[in-house]
Amino acid sequence: MVQYVYKPKGQRVYRGRYRFRPQDDMVEIPLNTRDKRIAEQMLAEFVKDVEKERLGIIPPKSQRDTVQRKLSEHLEDFLGDLKATGRAARYISNIQFRVNRLLSECGWTLLPDVTAAEFKKWRERNGNLSAKTLNDYLEAVSCLLNWLKKDGRILINALESVERVETRGRKTRHRRAFTQDEIQRLILVAGEYRAVYLAAVHTGLRRKELRALQWGDVLLDSPHPFVRLRGATTKNHNSDALFLHEDVVSEFRAVKPEGAENDEPVFKRFPRIERFKRDLKRAGIEYQDAQGRVADFHSLRKTFNTHMAKNGTPLRVRMELMRHGDCRLTDETYIDESQLGTLSAIQSLPSYLKTAPQVSPHLSPHFQVANGGEASIPDTTGHGTDLVTIITNSGESGDLSRNDAKTQNAELAGVTGLEPATSAVTGQRSEPVELHPHPRCVHSPPRRRKPAHNHRRISCFGRRIGRFMVGAKGLEPLTPSV
Repeated sequence: MVQYVYKPKGQRVYRGRYRFRPQDDMVEIPLNTRDKRIAEQMLAEFVKDVEKERLGIIPPKSQRDTVQRKLSEHLEDFLGDLKATGRAARYISNIQFRVNRLLSECGWTLLPDVTAAEFKKWRERNGNLSAKTLNDYLEAVSCLLNWLKKDGRILINALESVERVETRGRKTRHRRAFTQDEIQRLILVAGEYRAVYLAAVHTGLRRKELRALQWGDVLLDSPHPFVRLRGATTKNHNSDALFLHEDVVSEFRAVKPEGAENDEPVFKRFPRIERFKRDLKRAGIEYQDAQGRVADFHSLRKTFNTHMAKNGTPLRVRMELMRHGDCRLTDETYIDESQLGTLSAIQSLPSYLKTAPQVSPHLSPHFQVANGGEASIPDTTGHGTDLVTIITNSGESGDLSRNDAKTQNAELAGVTGLEPATSAVTGQRSEPVELHPHPRCVHSPPRRRKPAHNHRRISCFGRRIGRFMVGAKGLEPLTPSV
């Protein structure tokens, strides 16, 4: 290790140099003293602290200095960085308010005062706040501590182990969607805000996004009129475009002034919440229903998504129109389940208590057909629809080819009572003859044989038959497929 002090040429104060290993570069620091003994003492203390930092015995000097600064000073640095990075003014204001409240009520002055136990005590004392609000306070102070950690001022976030409050089933503010009848009544009493309400319920735009609309953003002369959303005005800071409903197009054309400039706002006046409540009252709509759900201006956005879901619009399309990045927002948060027609869905289910169709005792209700499928015997009781089944020769016997299917057609009638229908090959009708079951089919199961090429096997009434179609009147041979 090398360390020494020296006085540069032409200067009156000392400077120090040091290095720990021969391969390291020499580090030079100002000592700002004229006394050599004091300069050597200052250099020795400085090198000692640097060595302790390298060994992990003490934290870096920047972190030691951070501990001595007040939390309010760190908060001002954090808020200044948020402004420099272009965060929304409302977001910055919420962070500032929540962190200052925690500093005051928890008694936090310096960074060592911030502990998880103290925050949990504060959260317990403020149990009257909603679960979401309590999580917002935790998020605000965690943002500050994470920023300090990223900036190298602290090593760990003291609140990293604190878990969020469970919000499921603990929401204190529930928002509902408007029905079609309520929207129509609201439009009738809207007056000068008619265009605002129509645009909100047909585009799903947020309040801030609607207020920022300019006539240069609205293209009414396009073959498909649409509105352009500038990234500076949207919540996700992304530019986008939305097609306009014909009602909105006609209303915009009616309210657009002659010679309107592109930078002129579309809505010169925008309703406050008090005016919106008065319009609801005039329309006979309750602001808060019996279930405690509210119908505020943002409910128009929820109405936009709910009505699209009722009309069967796919989820991915609704996500795009709502400009959501998470499908759970579209399919859970911004949907009113009470308007989804769950009653009609239950009533559309079939009844399982009606009489089941009768099955012929001579045949199994299901048997194998060509191509490995399964078919049912036609219902002749009048309780159901006749089924058509394709039966093919198994090829078990080489004697039974497609050419003698016409001859065997006439032999199937006696046991089953099925009369062969008109031949699909000759166009002639065979006369019914009496046929007795084969003894092997009655007393013992058929022997399994290796099927021939391009044939399938089925046993019917004790005889091997060609290719037939079973209908309501009998068996009808089909033309062999090529």
